[in-house]
Amino acid sequence: MPNGDFSLLSAYNIVRKKHAVLVSRKMIWSLRMPSKVSIFMWRLLNSALPFSDVLVSQGFNLPSKCPFCEHEDELSHYFS
Repeated sequence: MPNGDFSLLSAYNIVRKKHAVLVSRKMIWSLRMPSKVSIFMWRLLNSALPFSDVLVSQGFNLPSKCPFCEHEDELSHYFS
């Protein structure tokens, strides 16, 4: 558009949100990483794995205790 030409692409580039590319995102979607690992890691970082705390926030009625140690059943409990 600096030269006066208008296109849908130039308008889209003006109004779209531009996000910084995070190093973690580059590593997750690396071509050397198997796709199922990339998808798992993306779901983990976006709290999209089907653990009790995520399912309860979506309206499911589930027990709130870990079946193994009686700790509060949440995503951070399993990955810490």
